Amino acid sequence: MLDFSFYRKEFPILENYIYLNSAASSPMPLRTKKAIESWLDKYLYEGNIEWEECEKLSEETREIIAKFLNANKEEICFKRNTSEGILTILSFIKFNKNDNIIVAKDNFPANFLPYKNFDKVEKRYISILKGDVLKQIKKVFNRKTKLIALDWIHFLSGYQIPLKEISDFCKNYDCFLLIDGIQGVGAIEIDLEKINIDFFVFGSGKWLFPPQGIGILYIKKEVLKNLKIDCVGWLGYEWKEFNKIFTKKKLKRSADKLEEGTKNYLGIVGLKENIKFISEIGIKNIQNYLLSLTNYLIEKLRDLNFQILERNKGSGIVACKRKDKDSEFLYQSILEKGFKISLREEYLRISPHFYNTKKEIDNLIETLAYLTK
Repeated sequence: MLDFSFYRKEFPILENYIYLNSAASSPMPLRTKKAIESWLDKYLYEGNIEWEECEKLSEETREIIAKFLNANKEEICFKRNTSEGILTILSFIKFNKNDNIIVAKDNFPANFLPYKNFDKVEKRYISILKGDVLKQIKKVFNRKTKLIALDWIHFLSGYQIPLKEISDFCKNYDCFLLIDGIQGVGAIEIDLEKINIDFFVFGSGKWLFPPQGIGILYIKKEVLKNLKIDCVGWLGYEWKEFNKIFTKKKLKRSADKLEEGTKNYLGIVGLKENIKFISEIGIKNIQNYLLSLTNYLIEKLRDLNFQILERNKGSGIVACKRKDKDSEFLYQSILEKGFKISLREEYLRISPHFYNTKKEIDNLIETLAYLTK
């Protein structure tokens, strides 16, 4: 098993807690805090930060993100969060009266509730927790299905859906595929060019570390050029300088035309630093480590007679419970012992990151063994 202990010094919280809660939010690395403080100093001591410097930050970060996802930088735009990205997509897809949307009813609410009251089209539902997602899609799909909206990694179970197979199916029928990637990006490797997804959206703050309030919307370039976008903000136009305010501006052709106005530069600073950090370690290394660590955790949990939710190919998330024990009691008792995990739908959700160790997993298992004896 790979050893990432060198990087633990970036996370002071690990001195006081065994932090196994990345699916809720990972702690911020020290290097990210320093980068954000450096930009804060500009506000403090310079006041107005020149437009060129802000744009340089945006474009450098866009390039880093595009490389990380294996996408083109013209396909990347900044949003505040997953929800804003999804609502943006819904606003410019032209739905016809008889169209329908397929959505997983157990997606995280960010990728479910926006469709609930979307009265323009019929909704058809599947369940990721029931497994074999593509088979379920085929049962409810018809020629009027315009959009399929799914979570890449399920927020509760850690189930990883077969993205490439689902994308290939959608391409055969000219149906859009929208994926919420927030529980995978930073933990599991992804290649957007290879998978050929239409829309991919995620917020930072979980496996990519804080700050919250900054996210990414990816739109495949072939899709973007065919979308009729009726309304954009002032930064949807090309600006070369601020000296010529009233000069006629051209509408941007890349995804960043959907960045309506002034961006969250502090968030962009943090996101840039976090992706550089993840890339320094290597996302493939992180993925292999997390799959090994969570598989080890599952093996030990089963020895303690815990029920584990199905994860398919796996991820950084494990959800477990004992039928004969109160989950709320176990959860509160674990917190009191210095662990950080989540309680979701009566399941203990455990989500380590690369900074966690096998010994920390063993400590959790020892605690659970004591609490369930």
